[in-house]
Formats: sequence, structure tokens, C-alpha cells
Amino acid sequence: MSPKVSVVIPVYNASAYLPQCLDTILLQTLMDIEVICVNDGSTDNSSEVLAAYTQMDERLKVIHQENAGAAVARNRGMKEATGEYIIFLDADDFFAADMLEKMLATAQKDQSDVVVCGWWQFSQNEQKVVRQVKMPDEYIQKSPLERQDIGNNLFLFAANVPWNKLIRLDFLKKTAIRFDEQARHADDVFFGLCSIGAAQKISVMLEPFIYYRIHSNSQTAYTKETSVSDLCQTLSRAYLYLKECDLPFDLLPAYINRVQSSLLWFYSCLPQSKMKASLCSIQNYLHSDLYKALFGSRLPAVSIIVPVYNAAKFLPECLDSCIHQTLEDIEIICVNDGSTDNSLDILQQYARRDKRIKIITQENQGLPISRANAMKIASGEYIQFLDSDDYLDLDTCKSLYLYSKLYDLEMLLFSAIEFKNESGEEFEQPYHCLKWLPENFIQVFSWQNVKEVIMGVAVTACLTFYKHDFLKENDIHWINQRLCYEDSPFFIESFFKAKRVGALPEKLYHRRVHGAAITQNMANNFPDYCKICRMTLKIAKQYADDEAFSNLFLGYAVKAYKNYILLPVEKQKDFRKDLSDLYDSITADYHLSLPPEIKNWCKTSVA
Repeated sequence: MSPKVSVVIPVYNASAYLPQCLDTILLQTLMDIEVICVNDGSTDNSSEVLAAYTQMDERLKVIHQENAGAAVARNRGMKEATGEYIIFLDADDFFAADMLEKMLATAQKDQSDVVVCGWWQFSQNEQKVVRQVKMPDEYIQKSPLERQDIGNNLFLFAANVPWNKLIRLDFLKKTAIRFDEQARHADDVFFGLCSIGAAQKISVMLEPFIYYRIHSNSQTAYTKETSVSDLCQTLSRAYLYLKECDLPFDLLPAYINRVQSSLLWFYSCLPQSKMKASLCSIQNYLHSDLYKALFGSRLPAVSIIVPVYNAAKFLPECLDSCIHQTLEDIEIICVNDGSTDNSLDILQQYARRDKRIKIITQENQGLPISRANAMKIASGEYIQFLDSDDYLDLDTCKSLYLYSKLYDLEMLLFSAIEFKNESGEEFEQPYHCLKWLPENFIQVFSWQNVKEVIMGVAVTACLTFYKHDFLKENDIHWINQRLCYEDSPFFIESFFKAKRVGALPEKLYHRRVHGAAITQNMANNFPDYCKICRMTLKIAKQYADDEAFSNLFLGYAVKAYKNYILLPVEKQKDFRKDLSDLYDSITADYHLSLPPEIKNWCKTSVA
């Protein structure tokens, strides 16, 4: 007579945990089981442990194979299984004594294809349970469920793991669902998605039965082994399998939720050094239906806005970096701001070569008005600002676009690499490299999460990727004045209005350091800086709480003073009144105290 349940356990160098695992299976309250352990070429003494247990219990069967991975081992065990139901467990976990009895009873009562349960997370380091993972109450109460009952959460509610599911073996044989042997480090994904997606009836249990052992750095180690190609190809193969099943509901919305969740998990623990290359390769491996549904947009995807004033010397390098972007669905809006050199000729030459380039010609009005005029005709889903003396990494738009779409961001902050114009020598400037960002910072945040370090956030248009609709819906505009340091009011208003901000430390912007750059010439533009400080604080006061505003107030006050004392002595004399007026204005408006050093300077200045 066939057993009620087949338990399949792949074993690879698990001797430290194997006795506890096998004890909790062989001592189950359900006796009518078979246990199939597939020894996947272990090099420790797992073989000896298994041999000892086969002598103790005839229900245990051991299959030996050369190391081929968990997917091959599970498929081998499934081929040998004879039970009415089957469950795939891991050799380093252990289990509640009544797990199989209760899950089988539920399966038989409901006539389900799949029964899903919760689990406990057991910390190997702390030797205790640290978390209980329960199935959602709404599904427990309605159990058993048909696929349509779960809707767009179908592929999310039960986790893509095999070990919390008791599955009818005839269902697996009929549907030919197997573990994906092509994806050595993402083999669970295919099986989990297909078994849930193809099941006609799913039971959900209240009780957790599995002690899932968490090893030190296990998630990070797993992700290092898993590549985005593995993950995307497995997700694609499962999608194609389910698509061929002719399911009685619209598969795509629920499946896209799963794809997004899987990618978010993957990128949450991927080293930043691998982020750009991994993001840019997604399209190569993800099925076109899935890629389009997740990352598709109206065309163009990105509008690159480039104000141009007498930049002929640098313009070809800037424009080359735009037209050769690996994301091709872009438009490039260049604003010739009354140039008196041959910048316009260069723009026109490039526009003849590339129809994505649009040229606006105007009398010289300055950066903020140039950017504002470009935004009037911009049609991209996202906006990237670029100064005409700088240039972009060729993967900039693609990396920022995919990351923003994946996390549904309104603003994405990223990093720059500085280079000296004369020598080409590259260097980092901490302010432009997200150095304020702590390790393991949340992927999506708002100003409330960073108010303690808010002055560390680089206030720059060119290192911020903006969602166009966010700017339009929040009525965010550039100042209508010819001032330098115009980034601050625009950025601060955006930052305080945004609910979904992200940070990608990749250095995707190449920032030229030279004497002619406006922002690098404080000696001539200090009065503008003082005006911008007042404007920026006035905007921030509308949205910031007391703590954040106090940090900004002190930050801008100190920064203005530091910029001032770095000026040549003759310039300090010229601009003394500008700084004094700034301090008089902001202290009167906001009733906050200046630092002692600045107070002393103000007294001296008056004297």
C-alpha cells in the first residue's frame, strides 16, 4: 500500500543539522509516510548519518548522486515518490510533530491540490525563534481557495519556497511541474510559481509547522550566488509554462506583482558595485511581456534637458554621452541660451544626426529659465538634467529609469565622479557621492527619514532623476529669475513634497571641475547664494517639521559663513552686507539662533 505522504529532502553537507531534521520527521504523529533523502554528493559525514538512520527506520530511503544541486535532487526524489501527497523539506530545518498529520487532514478534507502553512524563523546564532510568519488572515478565513479568489496576490501570499507546501502528487505528475534544473540558485522560483498558479484549489492553514533555520548572512550569500540572469530566466520560464496552461483568469497582473517583488528582494541585498550592470542586463533575460508590463512607458522614457551657454569646447563630449545612451527611448532637449560662440552650430550638427535632439534657441536668460523652457516641451516619463560641460555614463538613463520604475520612485538621488578639466584626473567629492547614506538604508524614503542628516543631501538638479508627473502634479517650477545656485529651491520643494525617494550610489554622472563653472565660482556669485538661501528656507518652512527646519536653518547659515570666509579678502568686503542681510532676515523670520561664531561675526560686521 502506498504511503499517505512522501517527504523529499535534498542533503548536501548538512550533517550538523541532519539528526534534528530527521528526528522531527520520523517522529511525526502521522506514521504512514516515506522519507526520501537525496544525498547530493556531500563531502562531510552526511552519508554516515543517513546510513545510521536507515538502520533505525525502514521508512527512510537514501539516494546517492554526484553533486548536481537541489533542483536535480528534488526532481530525483519526486520521481521515486509513491505517496498520495508530497512535501519537499530542507535538511537544515526541523518541524512540529503534528505537521504532516494536520496538513494531510486539511488536504483530504478540502480535496486541495496544495496546502500552505506558515513557519517560524529560527536563528542559528541565537538558538531561538525570532519571528513567526503567518499566512494572511483573509485567506485563512476563506480557505479553501480557488486561484481567482486570491486575485493579484496569487503569487505573493505563499512565498516562493517548496518547504511550506503539501502537494498532491498526481497533480504534479499531471501538470509535469518540476524544479528548474537550469537555474541552479533560483530553482525554488519555478516550482513555487507553477504549483500555485496551476493549482485549482489551495488550502491555507493558520498554524505554523516549520522551523526555518536562518544562518548568519544566509540571504546575502544566497544573493551573491544568484544572478539576475538566473532569476529573470526562471521567472520567464514559469510565466511561459503558466501561459500555456490556459488559466481561467488574467495571469499578467498577478504575475507582474511577483516579478517586481522578486527583483526588489534581489536588489535589496545586492552589493552596490554590481547594481548598474545587473539593472542594465534585465532586458536581456526577462520575457518581453514581463519587461514591457513592468518597465514599459509612454515614449520617450526620459527627457534629458541640457542648457547650453558658450559651451562649444565641451559640448561634443556632453552630446555624445546622450546620443549613445544604452536606453534608446529618450529625447534630448538642448536650450541654446544666447550663446555667442559656435555652440548652436554644434547643436544643429548633432540634431541632423539624431532626430531625438530638439533645440530651443533663446536670448540669454540663465539656467533656471532655460530649464523651465525645456520642461514646457518635455514629454518623457522621467527628467534628467545635464550641464553642457559635464557628461553622462552611457548606462545612466537605463540604470536610473529601471531603478525608478522598479521602486515606483518620484525622485532618485545618485552620485557623480568629479574630474579636473585640465588633467582629466578623477576624484570623489563626498557631497556628490551620497556619503550621508548609512549602510542598509531603506530603499524608499522621504524627508522624514533623513531629517537628521538633511544637510548632507546633495542639493543639485543634475544628480536627481525626477518623475515628470510628480513635478507637474505638485506644481514644482524653476524660479523665474536669473540667479546662480538655482537648484536649491527646486530641489528642496521637490524633496519635501516627494513621498517616494530613492538613492543609488552608483557614479553615473561625470562632473567637470574648472574655473568657468558657475557653481564653482563663489567669488563672483556670492550675492546670488545669499538670495537662494533665503528662498530655499522660505520653501522648506512650509513643509518641514521643527527638527528638520532647524537643521536646515543651521546648515544654510553655517554653509554661507564657510563660503564667505573662503572668499578673497577684497571680495569679503564687497559681500559683507549680503551675508549680514541674510542673517538679519532669517533670524527675524524664523526666530532661531545662529551659532556663536556667526553671532560674533555679525557683531563685528555691524561694528
